[in-house]
Amino acid sequence: MSRQFYGVIGFSMLAATILTGLYGISVYSMAAAGIYLAGCVMVLIAFIYAYCIKCPIRDRCVHIVMGLMTRMMPDRPARPYTRWELAVVIAFFGFVVLFLQYWLIRSPAVMLVFWVLFIGGSVLNHYTLCNGCGNRFCRLRYEK
Repeated sequence: MSRQFYGVIGFSMLAATILTGLYGISVYSMAAAGIYLAGCVMVLIAFIYAYCIKCPIRDRCVHIVMGLMTRMMPDRPARPYTRWELAVVIAFFGFVVLFLQYWLIRSPAVMLVFWVLFIGGSVLNHYTLCNGCGNRFCRLRYEK
């Protein structure tokens, strides 16, 4: 299968993770669910601006959606990532995962689905997309 196929599956798993979390929160608080959704959108945009735009292979991005979104943002030169940019990546994944744990702990089945999707998507990305990636600045990239 192609890397783009895995990129679409990986992004779909991330979206399913966020939607599962959104459902888990909305059972208890619609306001918190709205904050989570808005926060996920904001940190995704920040992640794409801080990380994806500087990727030297963004025009042929295997994550597909991120590559397409970079075309709508101002250009930035490809070079090593700064600590601030890496902090934005951590903030993205931290927000997606940590914000909703207070509500998910009340629904063990939803929490399990959330974590299976999140960890499954991360493992899929690592073994199918990071392997041999052309972004020589990415810390997750590796060669077989």
